[in-house]
Amino acid sequence: MSFVNDLVCLHHIFVDFGVGDLVWQQRLPGGVCIVIEIIETPDRFPDLRHDFCWDDDDFPILRVLHPTEGVIEDPSYYYTSLEVATKSGLIDLEDKEN
Repeated sequence: MSFVNDLVCLHHIFVDFGVGDLVWQQRLPGGVCIVIEIIETPDRFPDLRHDFCWDDDDFPILRVLHPTEGVIEDPSYYYTSLEVATKSGLIDLEDKEN
């Protein structure tokens, strides 16, 4: 199975995120992020109601702190738990050099 197919398969694994959780960003640039807020519907975040880039399929949206991108909002399907990312070989938490 290719790396891209592995990422697609991870989208089908339900992960229950919580505020303060460390999560793995599955899109470029990738990396460990901290969940700051979980936006379940556009009603809870009025700025998103008028932003036509979001679709109903994108919710819930995570507001995360990324080490290089800063504070961003992304659909939750771009994220997985560190446990799932480690078990699937996307990251190696034991690798001290990276």
